[in-house]
Order: sequence, then C-alpha cells, then structure tokens
Amino acid sequence: LLGQIHADYPSTPVGAICSPMMDPMYCTYIQASCADSELCTYMVMPSDALVEPLGCNYHPSAIGQQNMANAVYPTIAKMLEA
Repeated sequence: LLGQIHADYPSTPVGAICSPMMDPMYCTYIQASCADSELCTYMVMPSDALVEPLGCNYHPSAIGQQNMANAVYPTIAKMLEA
C-alpha cells in the first residue's frame, strides 16, 4: 500500500502508525515498508493513548481519539513542515 501511495503521490509525506493492539508481526511489516522511503515516518501509538472509556466494539471513544491525535500531532506537524 505504501508503495502505491508513493507511486501515485511521489512527493507526499506519509505517516504509518501501528497500534499496540496489533500483532507485532504487522508492526514489523509496517516499519519495514516505511523504511524504504525517506518520505515515510513510522510511528507507534503509545498504549496510554488508548484509555477508557471505549466506544462501540472496543474502538476508541471520542476521548481516546483525541488522545491518539495528541500523541501523533508533534510528529505529523514536523512531517508537514518539511
């Protein structure tokens, strides 16, 4: 997927974020895929961003979504400055 994004949008920075709830195998794959591009920034969502209360089917609530946005904001802001 990252290769296709870079093929279609070659100068666009991409953030690849892995959740601590994912199987570590997926995070390893995402990180390796991102390592092939200078425009890709790999991030791991801190587990403390995924806090109670949870929304439907264990998805993040509005509070959890705000916590996740706060966690990745500094990295994404740096990506967009470049």
